[in-house]
Amino acid sequence: MDSSRAKQAQEKRQKTSASSRILFYDANIDKADLDKYRVSRRDSVALDEWKTAKEGAKFDMEVLEPGIRFVTYMEQNLYEGDEAVAEKIAAAWKAGVFRFGGKTMRGYGEITDVSVKKVMFCLSKKTDKNVETDELDMAKWLEFNMYNDAMWDKQTEWTGSKLYQSNECCIELSLKLKGAISIRRYTTGTDVGNEPDFEQLTVCGVNGKIPVIPGTTWCGAFRSQIRKLIPGIDESDFGIVSNTEKSKSKIRFGESKLIGAKEKILMHNAIDRFDGGTIDTALFKERTYYGGTTKLTISFQTDISDQLLEALAASIVDLNYGFLSVGGMTGVGRGIFEVELVNETKLETDEKLEVQAAKQYKQITAILMNLKGECHG
Repeated sequence: MDSSRAKQAQEKRQKTSASSRILFYDANIDKADLDKYRVSRRDSVALDEWKTAKEGAKFDMEVLEPGIRFVTYMEQNLYEGDEAVAEKIAAAWKAGVFRFGGKTMRGYGEITDVSVKKVMFCLSKKTDKNVETDELDMAKWLEFNMYNDAMWDKQTEWTGSKLYQSNECCIELSLKLKGAISIRRYTTGTDVGNEPDFEQLTVCGVNGKIPVIPGTTWCGAFRSQIRKLIPGIDESDFGIVSNTEKSKSKIRFGESKLIGAKEKILMHNAIDRFDGGTIDTALFKERTYYGGTTKLTISFQTDISDQLLEALAASIVDLNYGFLSVGGMTGVGRGIFEVELVNETKLETDEKLEVQAAKQYKQITAILMNLKGECHG
């Protein structure tokens, strides 16, 4: 009986298994960027509702900083009547829907400025009339070396991005920092004695360091605010990762670069409230940034609830008025932003502040609902 079952299982596998006709190759850093890439360390910590670190929820991770180009290859073996699946995958890639690695709903792994080049070889021989052409393609195929950049330089840019229509809705906020920002990276392990104890998180840019606000920071701030607006909100809306349950977030927060900010090194000490003197060992330095502008991209799928979108709109209004602040040291005025534009549209104004806030809430809610309707349609 066991032998019979094993034979049946083997026959079933033989009927259903087949090698893939689409091949995917490793992605490698472009030769021109081999000396440019940077791997940096980021400190991560889970915070409670009072912005206090949760016990056992501190970890570090290494990230590849943005701006590095990769090269990869995709190959499809097509027969008559087959669908050009590889072209649809390439179109989705150009549309920016593919994200790689971990924390993709928090701004990591985003791929932009995708360049696609395509080459085809006809190797079939249907009629005598086509034999000469097929032999020519066979020779081209044998001579073609896809790892040789010169082979691709002869090909034109593929422009079939319209083959893929994303159902992801995106809203872009143009923001202005009204004071300083404090998203810390601790430097106490450095050998340089004069370095600040902690500094603002940055990435390397063409003209030096650029301060950044990770998507994890944005998500934490918005999630905390939305929880206040909707007590008992379904936690799966922002993703769950535990030993018993896992779910992907319905809202994606991108990473923001702060442009035009001014770097400052500040020295702090603690003062004894009784004698007005400094407290021993309570002196530290920090590197922070003041001012500047940035953009925040928030995207969501069409299955998101209207209630959550309304809470998101209210949170954006709170961000504009300083009720939602970002990063650390918010109790002393850090991390306050002004919303200048929403999807390139200025927010409505009014002489009365409460009327103005109500108008802006309705305006942002309408933008979000219209996006959801357009993507769903």
